[in-house]
Amino acid sequence: MPWMAAFSAGVIILYCCGRVLPWHDYIFVALCVLLLSYWHWPRYILVFMVGVGWANWHVHSQLSTYLPASFFASEVLLEGRVCSLTVPGEFSYRLDFCAWSFESESGHVRDGLERRVRLSVPLDLADKLSPGVFRIHARLRPPLARLNPQTRSAERFWFRQGIVSLGHVSELILMEGASHSTWSQHLLLWRWQLREYFQQHTNALEHRGILQALFLGDRSGITPGENRLLSESGTQHLMAISGLHVGIIVALLHFLLPTRNLGLFFVATLSAVYVALVGAPPSALRAWLMAMALLLVARGYLPLRPGMAWWAAMVLVLLVDPAAPLALGFWYSFMAVACLLMMVRGRQAGVGWSQLLLLQTVLYLFLQGFNVTVMQAVHPLSMLANLVAIPWVSVV
Repeated sequence: MPWMAAFSAGVIILYCCGRVLPWHDYIFVALCVLLLSYWHWPRYILVFMVGVGWANWHVHSQLSTYLPASFFASEVLLEGRVCSLTVPGEFSYRLDFCAWSFESESGHVRDGLERRVRLSVPLDLADKLSPGVFRIHARLRPPLARLNPQTRSAERFWFRQGIVSLGHVSELILMEGASHSTWSQHLLLWRWQLREYFQQHTNALEHRGILQALFLGDRSGITPGENRLLSESGTQHLMAISGLHVGIIVALLHFLLPTRNLGLFFVATLSAVYVALVGAPPSALRAWLMAMALLLVARGYLPLRPGMAWWAAMVLVLLVDPAAPLALGFWYSFMAVACLLMMVRGRQAGVGWSQLLLLQTVLYLFLQGFNVTVMQAVHPLSMLANLVAIPWVSVV
């Protein structure tokens, strides 16, 4: 367990300090560890530096994909594929475009890399959108924003999502003969068709946007009034595909399928398919990895205590997504599970309504304290709302 903690701390501390380390720092630390290798603690320093190096490499890799400043001075011709669902707005649609070619008056970039650009598409062009390959004329700008200390950092949010540029579309051309057959593109096509099917069959329902968010993880249909109500009641987390949704799917599959090795394989595979179909958001990926680690422990495949399984899940998450510490969901997920593990530690009795109420109360107070430290809104009635909403969403 110490090496897991050392690696996790190494990945997290780089994003906390906000400074990318030069390569010669790693050589210096490695030499110090080799000189002191006859003690035990240098091993943990080495693992810690491996974590820092892993996060450092991820930051350098993403920063190297940023566009030169000259591309923001004139209109740019982009060639690439739509790589997200559309989000409707009052005056335009928003989507992510994975471009492999940028051409402007100042030069041309085509190095085999896909760069994610967040585009705003006017309403009169929105009917041309589909999960295909396009040539787009757009005016780009760098992913920069003014900093408001009372809200989240927009630049951190864009970096977390891999956005290298923002832009406004002026012309949209579908490349009929072109294809980009990758598993991610096929998955997006299935998600696109699934959303259209869902919208057709729920069009008459008053709160179809809420249902779309709960089933598909797509919050684009939630109205401003519904969004305000969710925010004021502290139940917005139910609209994000995260631990609750993945836990329900895994628990249901675990109950329905046999407990043999083949059953475990199907539980992992089918729940992974569900996570992929809802877009594989980081919160759902974290929840799936944690659920799989805990399921392996529960079935005796991993001789780990619950605390070690918690650390193992964190290491897996940071290996898959080293930028996860930039998202508040990362901290909410692991801190909430850590709080629950500490509360149930040593308890052998079954769980009744009184125990569930106690767990919910302590967890609420713990997370509200965390909200205060990160300057998030605290809702006095959110505990009561969650006591009703969580069982309702889970069961119904």
